[in-house]
Amino acid sequence: MALNIQLYSANERHYLSLNDVLIICFSLWPLFWNIYVSFSFTAGVLGGHIPVYVLWFITLLAVIVNTKIKKSALWIWLFFIGVVLLGSISRLSSTALINLSVLLCATLFCILLYKKPINHILILKCLIFCGIFIAVTVILDMLFGMFQRTLIGLYTERAANAKQTISVNSGILPYTSSAGGYICMALVSYITLLRIQGRKLRAVSWVVIALLVISFFILRKRGFTLDMILSFAIVWFVGNIMNKKRKINIKRSVQIISAFFAVLIVGIVLYFSVSGIREIVDNYLVRFSTDDTTLSGRTVLYDLAWNRFRLHPVFGIGWGNYRGLTTGIFDSTSDSTYAAHNVYLQLLCETGVVGTVVFLMASFGTLIYGFKKLKSSLSNDNPISTIIIQCGLFFQLFFLTYCMSGNPLYDYNFLVLYFIGILMTVTQEKIPKLTKYLSIRKAEGEV
Repeated sequence: MALNIQLYSANERHYLSLNDVLIICFSLWPLFWNIYVSFSFTAGVLGGHIPVYVLWFITLLAVIVNTKIKKSALWIWLFFIGVVLLGSISRLSSTALINLSVLLCATLFCILLYKKPINHILILKCLIFCGIFIAVTVILDMLFGMFQRTLIGLYTERAANAKQTISVNSGILPYTSSAGGYICMALVSYITLLRIQGRKLRAVSWVVIALLVISFFILRKRGFTLDMILSFAIVWFVGNIMNKKRKINIKRSVQIISAFFAVLIVGIVLYFSVSGIREIVDNYLVRFSTDDTTLSGRTVLYDLAWNRFRLHPVFGIGWGNYRGLTTGIFDSTSDSTYAAHNVYLQLLCETGVVGTVVFLMASFGTLIYGFKKLKSSLSNDNPISTIIIQCGLFFQLFFLTYCMSGNPLYDYNFLVLYFIGILMTVTQEKIPKLTKYLSIRKAEGEV
């Protein structure tokens, strides 16, 4: 199987290896899983576990293809899974076991491909496709109620209830967090792709960015906004400290500032002239200016997790068992369950001090490795590698900051996106001609 990727030369042809195909499948799998389990004609007829079997098969192929495995610090993730199993083996539900299997598959992908050449551009394009697809459905849902009302009968009972209980249009997906995650990562991936290919912002680029930004505002995910700003700030700040060769490009800085103010002015004009845009912005901003009723509910969940941790401080109550404790916590007549909305607290509750410490060692260990590789890339003046590593570090930081207020460790969408971020920092880019091209442009002062 081959795929021609047009980069800068019409004569250049880049063919997909089997690893590239597997990575494409791995990148697209969360969206496939999310859509599959949401509709009754798939999950209701064929069963909800088919996507998990597909992931197992993809991972098995990756194991068969990559027989030579290099030593790396990534093995600590397997140790984390082992610690979880050791402390929960007699209390694991089938759902918790499946969740762990997804974590295992994602870990194996990173271990198997460690320091191997892969086509990162393909990963970025897959994430961009997912984000644009979700963004279009979110906008269609807001304008015409396509999924919220017209097609609601096609969803499973659980997905339909989730869509009807929220006041925000989430597009084809039942949950705004999943939709927001895809759109955020697509926006970062698209900007990364533009930086790699050295393209200036054209009309098409502005349309894509506007599509993603508008759909993100429709979802009103203020927590994601803060997580993105914090993640970007950390990557930018640490990168600038590490980059001793960096000189201030006055022309580039003026262009960026001018573009920012141009977008700001256009945004202000649209805000006052288009009522639909004004409504979207007002609904988004009101969440920052009014009292948040969700925090009072979450403190109850925090207290429950903390109290259970105090009763079982070493190994916790078992992986995946926290949700069962929350049945009827807000409404005694309801069978709804909840996550703790703080991964670190839920980890303490479910895996105790031992599991939480190993998780922190694994997650911060891969993050530190990524920053060390960023420093090396900056020292070697490798622009392509630097851009890709920065993107991977952003994915990881976004996940770790979102862990403070969400449940990404227990969500297939964010878990796979997180390990894609790790994959981008531990693998090598296999397009040397593109690297050489950008180096020439850099020498000419274009980058």
